[in-house]
Amino acid sequence: MLKGEIATKMQECAEQIQTEEKYRFLAENIQDIIFIQDMDLKITFVSPAVTSLFGISVEEALNNDLTNYMTPASYEKGKRDFQKYAALARDGRDVHIPLMEYQYIRKDGSTFWGELKLGFLYDEAGNPIGVQGVLRDIDERKKMQAALQESEALFRTIFDLSPQAIALTEVETGELKEVNQTFCELTKFKREELIGKTTTELGLYSEKDRERFVKKIRSTGRVHGMEMDFKAKDGSTLNTLMFSKVISLTPKKLLLTIFLDMTERKKLEAMLRHAQKMEAVGTLAGGIAHDFNNLLQAILGYAQILLLDKNLRDEEYEKIEAIDKMAKRGGDLTKRLLVYARKTKSKPKPLNLNNNIIQTCKVLERTLPKMIEMELRLSEDLGVVNCDPVEFEQVIMNLSVNARDAMPEGGKLRIETKNVFLGEEFCRSHLGAKKGAYVLISVSDTGCGIEHTLVNHIFEPFFTTKETGKGTGLGLAMVYGIVKAHKGYITCSSTPGNGTTFEIYFPALDREQPGEADRLKGKDTAPWGTQTILVVDDEDMVRNSTRDMLEHFGYSVFLTESGEKALELYRTRGAEIDLVILDLGMPGMGGHQCLRELLQLNPDIKVIIASGYSPDALEDNLLGQGAGAFVGKPYQVENLLGAVRRILEK
Repeated sequence: MLKGEIATKMQECAEQIQTEEKYRFLAENIQDIIFIQDMDLKITFVSPAVTSLFGISVEEALNNDLTNYMTPASYEKGKRDFQKYAALARDGRDVHIPLMEYQYIRKDGSTFWGELKLGFLYDEAGNPIGVQGVLRDIDERKKMQAALQESEALFRTIFDLSPQAIALTEVETGELKEVNQTFCELTKFKREELIGKTTTELGLYSEKDRERFVKKIRSTGRVHGMEMDFKAKDGSTLNTLMFSKVISLTPKKLLLTIFLDMTERKKLEAMLRHAQKMEAVGTLAGGIAHDFNNLLQAILGYAQILLLDKNLRDEEYEKIEAIDKMAKRGGDLTKRLLVYARKTKSKPKPLNLNNNIIQTCKVLERTLPKMIEMELRLSEDLGVVNCDPVEFEQVIMNLSVNARDAMPEGGKLRIETKNVFLGEEFCRSHLGAKKGAYVLISVSDTGCGIEHTLVNHIFEPFFTTKETGKGTGLGLAMVYGIVKAHKGYITCSSTPGNGTTFEIYFPALDREQPGEADRLKGKDTAPWGTQTILVVDDEDMVRNSTRDMLEHFGYSVFLTESGEKALELYRTRGAEIDLVILDLGMPGMGGHQCLRELLQLNPDIKVIIASGYSPDALEDNLLGQGAGAFVGKPYQVENLLGAVRRILEK
């Protein structure tokens, strides 16, 4: 061999030794296990990392099978995988083995996940003679992946189960990237119809609302509690409260938006405001009725006193009688106000309303125009309700008269009854309704209908759509008051040009219950007397007219304008006073306290309560406290004198 060739060979050997040293250094210091196995999977080479990873020495690993260190499930899978790829290699195919994951067992019994990369070794003839591989510990990565998947699953569950609608939108493009199930239910769109679309393409908001929203996001990066109307796929409009914030979950900025559906809440708030308004109007109506009754009392009292001194041939008789009639009509008007304000107490008794409807309709048939057709659809097994028959007749009459006025050219008036049960869903959407069994009375017409904006006002006193002079506006207010006094519920639905339907719900009785007993009334007696009566009232004209009325029939009268003065007078001259007529609504002490003080002075004192409030609303309470009778203003001469004689003769 030439000197030059020897030098070359020596150089090649040195390079080979250097290369082997390099790979040995890598094999001995790398954390991954490098190994070689023959076709029987016996380990012929393994790097020192096997000790740190498995807890065994290199010597223990040599001539062993790496699959012996796998868990049973991974062992079966590893055997199948090797056999599959070995068969391909023996067939001379180009084999590419992907990264595979198996679970291994350490010497101390603990387990870990490993990522395995394998490649076949071939002899010069191209036959596979073994495999070389790298095994990497990925246990921490697997745990992190599992935790991440668990977290994603948890948040996906929360995301989808959230009762609030949630959407993720790409800030730059405005496209929806993700929505939850509630968002789909709210908008009536399927998820695949929403993803990748903008809210403008979907028509979810008006352009004005969208500009307002975008302006707020651009200036502050968030929106907190902005009201926005949603337009769903079916065309319905929903009122929502929006909360949005720009976030960075990906390289691109996203807008996280939560929508609170306020539609039902808005409806309930409107119903609550309406109910409160009706209650306030009712309170006002009761107060007005009381004051108005005092005025009417003076007018009616003087008119009747004048009529007592006149006969039919007198020139002034007809004029005074007209004043008397107008005052009585005014009194009837205040009674309607008190019915609306629920200041009257009904006299209910168990009723099958079908019978009352049939009797009322006999009257209506004679009063309604002949071009109006009446139709009754009455349930045969209708439940029994506790109802005042007179007030129920008033309800049917008022609704029928309204229907008549809505059908000047004729039409159909239908009255229907049936048993219903109001569930929680109905009660949630109808403020004031209570769950339970009811009897439903439906009164509908085919008339001109009512504008939607007016429906919420129809039960208000003095509200009317009729021409001036053709309605007081108290008919439906009375209906409302009667229904509420019976713990019932009333609704109205109407479409202009297609008629109106009123639905009244009266609570059904579980069993027949006796109605209130009729109050005992004394027999009529002669109005004349000679006793002394104390009249206590803060209104001058009421006091004076009552005095003139009583003196006309022979009584002596003392007058005082307050409870305090009445007590002072009674202490000094009580022996002369046979009866006290006491007003309730007075400044200062008031009638209730004055009655109690008078009873302390004389437990046997005879007292008649006179008030502009409804007698039914107060009578039971005051009679229980010791009053002898109750007369409601404006009272007529015969009513007051009859009560006076009955009490004095007891």
